[in-house]
Amino acid sequence: SVQGITKLVVSIFIAYFMLYYLFVNKGNTLKGFSSLMPFNKKNTKVLQDEFTMMTHSTIISAGVIALIQGSILGFTFYFLGVSNALLWGLMAVLLSFIPFVGVPSVWIPATLIQFGLGHTSSAITILVVGLIVSNIDNILRPLLQQKFAKVHPLLSMLGVLVGVPFF
Repeated sequence: SVQGITKLVVSIFIAYFMLYYLFVNKGNTLKGFSSLMPFNKKNTKVLQDEFTMMTHSTIISAGVIALIQGSILGFTFYFLGVSNALLWGLMAVLLSFIPFVGVPSVWIPATLIQFGLGHTSSAITILVVGLIVSNIDNILRPLLQQKFAKVHPLLSMLGVLVGVPFF
């Protein structure tokens, strides 16, 4: 619906706006947050370090997963003879940062086009690879988070399950 899309666009705009100022004024932002924390300086520093580690872990994990998903789709398209396979692989990398609709917005149309052209085996291959690639995130993210931030995979999965309804 138009209302849902508008809400999503506004939310993304606000998030990037805030992110910009967090990066530009990193020192002032940290000092401001530190003064608001109800902890002593030592515990506030520990909390900030954990938050920084989790943030870096999340960003690195998302980037690695995006590259993996886009590469797999790009190579699949290339081997099946889909036109502009590199472009579609790069689109999958970029769109994979959008939950639920990112990567499927590349492979679902490709599957439908292959069916429409009468290339049934290519369409089925893209469908199967697309389903695997779309779900690889659920397996890799907890593993990467555990590796980079020492977060237990169960906690990662709990965050996904609790967070999904809010998106």
